[in-house]
Amino acid sequence: MDQARSIKVLIVEDCTYDAELIKREIARYGFEPKCRRVETAWDLMDALKSEDWDMVTCDYSMPEFNGQEALEIVKEFDPALPLIIVSGEIDISVAVSLMKQGAWDYVSKNELARLPVAVYRELLNARLKRERKLLESAKRDGDELLCGLMANVPNYVAMLDYEGRIRFINKLDEHEGQRLLGHLIYEFIPADYSQTVREIMQQVFSEGKQMQMEFPFVMKECTHWWEATFGPMFDEGFVYGVIACAMDVSYRKKAEKAINEDRNRLLGILESMPDGVYIVNQAHDIQYINPAIANDFGEISGQKCYQYFHDRTSPCPWCKNSQVFQGESVQWEWTSLKNGKTYELLDTPLLNPDGSISKLEFFHDITGHVKNSQEWSRHYANLFETVPSAVLVVEQASGSIIDANQSACRLYGYTHQELINLKLYALLANRKHAFDPLHPLEQLHNHDYHCRKDGQTFVAEISRSSSVLNGREVYICSVNERR
Repeated sequence: MDQARSIKVLIVEDCTYDAELIKREIARYGFEPKCRRVETAWDLMDALKSEDWDMVTCDYSMPEFNGQEALEIVKEFDPALPLIIVSGEIDISVAVSLMKQGAWDYVSKNELARLPVAVYRELLNARLKRERKLLESAKRDGDELLCGLMANVPNYVAMLDYEGRIRFINKLDEHEGQRLLGHLIYEFIPADYSQTVREIMQQVFSEGKQMQMEFPFVMKECTHWWEATFGPMFDEGFVYGVIACAMDVSYRKKAEKAINEDRNRLLGILESMPDGVYIVNQAHDIQYINPAIANDFGEISGQKCYQYFHDRTSPCPWCKNSQVFQGESVQWEWTSLKNGKTYELLDTPLLNPDGSISKLEFFHDITGHVKNSQEWSRHYANLFETVPSAVLVVEQASGSIIDANQSACRLYGYTHQELINLKLYALLANRKHAFDPLHPLEQLHNHDYHCRKDGQTFVAEISRSSSVLNGREVYICSVNERR
């Protein structure tokens, strides 16, 4: 031994000299023995109760009592306390009988040189027995705790061996437990999924790492969907089994199925729409285009939306994604440089089954309408400017002049910019009454005195009609000077 170890030895011996020899021999092996000698049953019991001892040595033949009685007292007090019979010559059958009854070893007083080795060995054995007892106790406590936890956790927990046999599963009644225990887990998994579960099991055993999978499991005559984590069970670094912790996600799968069915119905509608439709995620990845979009812009090949629609290498500055992903719907117009068409766009949020949000965008081709509007605007402008009468466009709500042709500018002596900054009543010779938007027609008489910019007055003949221009209600007033 490298270092002296202090041990407490209770010596049951009637001879003081022999007790000293025993102490000396134990010390010779490197121990530092702290000894107490007793020679009666009473003293032995008192010593056992008053102190903790690492070892007991006991003579067999003593005047007051013998080794047999001493062994019984020690065993009753602490069966794990090592006791070595150290005595003169005794019959070998007696020594064997004592060891069968609980003595840990026998050393003859004529061979005390063996005693230190016996003490060391039995101290080691005693320590191992104590540790084993502690481990067994901890295992029992752990098993009880584990069983308690298994019975109360909300998830299913199954222990599987190398073949995939179910050795334990919680949360089952007796009938269902008998149906599952000892059977291969693959027997209760549909064929479409069982092979994948086999491969996961093999990977857990070979690599010792966790794996996850969702699969259907037939239990209590119903098919449940399990979201399971398969983890290795180790013993001294060796994977001897797999523990599967599974959550029943049947309701979620049903909900996902319903959502997917609704989504598929929606996609079916989108496929048949004449307007273009596309779906994009927050990373600008195109998730879907309908045939109308593919017709106008071609097939997608892993492109981002800004690449596909605009041939850009980065997101568009005018992109509406930030508004849409905050829950807004945005309507706007856009003219494509790729095909020259003008679209009325509606961008709106789309909630996905996994809780994420995508953008759903509708493309309505208004190219023809825009062209017609442009042609009408040109026609209106030509007609507006070439008509010989003075024409004023007056906003009904405010009485403001919002447009005037060149004939009106010549009649009143104002420039176009000056006219469109005036109210209609500013042109009336009698200005004491402000323009009343509640009764506008009452102030627009067929014959009235109007005033030019230079102050001259003239009699004006007026005809008027209501119209809507750029979303505003207006009067179109034709004004001619009476000669």
